[in-house]
Amino acid sequence: MSMPSSSSVSRPQGKFAYYFHYFGNPTRLRKFLAPVLKYLGSFALLSLITGLILAFTYAPQDWQQGEIFKLIYLHVPLAWLSCSFYFFLSVCCLIFLVFRNPLAMLLASNTASVGIVSAGLCLFTGALWGRPTWGTWWVWDARLTSVLVLFFLYLGFIFLEKNYKNTAEGMRLCALLGIVGALDLPIIHFSVQWWSTLHQGPTFRLGHMPPMPIQMWLPLAFTFLGFSLGGLWLILAKTYNKIRERQLKSLLQNTSSID
Repeated sequence: MSMPSSSSVSRPQGKFAYYFHYFGNPTRLRKFLAPVLKYLGSFALLSLITGLILAFTYAPQDWQQGEIFKLIYLHVPLAWLSCSFYFFLSVCCLIFLVFRNPLAMLLASNTASVGIVSAGLCLFTGALWGRPTWGTWWVWDARLTSVLVLFFLYLGFIFLEKNYKNTAEGMRLCALLGIVGALDLPIIHFSVQWWSTLHQGPTFRLGHMPPMPIQMWLPLAFTFLGFSLGGLWLILAKTYNKIRERQLKSLLQNTSSID
């Protein structure tokens, strides 16, 4: 399925609709991303380095868990990314089904490739943290199990995308999986409230101060920002490169047909 050309996008009414259609055009999106990626990557790296330095020099040990508690500065941001990226993937899939813009599925595909890594690392760091605190690497806890389901949802999306690439049926199946899979997100979020679990409750709550001193939550805020911007940079960089690759391929095909 080919991407829309620059001339195919008319100017719709309303600011939101206008920008939605404007950046739904691959050429315009690529031109917009070129300068953004330079600053986004630098800011992400600076935030992550600052957060990790603060975590291992400024943040105190937990009085019960000791140094192993500092895995929170990796585990919690990775858990946040895993869920937020799947939500973004679901939105892209919905946009594709409604507007049939293949750029939305390109974004969804790139988000899945980053999201599965964050979900895998979330499970891995959780296992490292669980061993000394719970006495086991893994339990079939509601929170852990629902995050494992999220990992397999990412895996299923990637499998469908790779095996039914560039077919209308394959893209539709991917989009449906992306949308239906979003039902797992509220289960992940509310699992510690709906069931009796070993996993602790939310680290942050909207409208409430963090239940920890500033020496602990400030490094976490920086690693949150660094991981979030870094993950976004990876998705947008992959999208930028894919658009360039497809446009170059199209240009070469047009040139060879003229010759």
